[in-house]
Amino acid sequence: MNVNTTKSLGKKILTEAEMDALSARCGEKLAGYPKVRVRIPLAPGEGDTVECAINGYNFIIKRGVTVELPEPVVDLLSNAGVV
Repeated sequence: MNVNTTKSLGKKILTEAEMDALSARCGEKLAGYPKVRVRIPLAPGEGDTVECAINGYNFIIKRGVTVELPEPVVDLLSNAGVV
């Protein structure tokens, strides 16, 4: 997966519509990845959900429920120590 950075995007300031389009394309790419079944454990004081985002595409994941997520999202959660 290509990651958008200030270097890859240049110095151009993006409009809201352009940012939305980039997020949508990221969501389409993520949908093409293999899915992994995970369950984020309940954690006292941590809230009922975990939020994460990849290139502006947001995920809100309920704790204690088995869900299927694209591999890059599971990698992100794993690197953060959530799963």
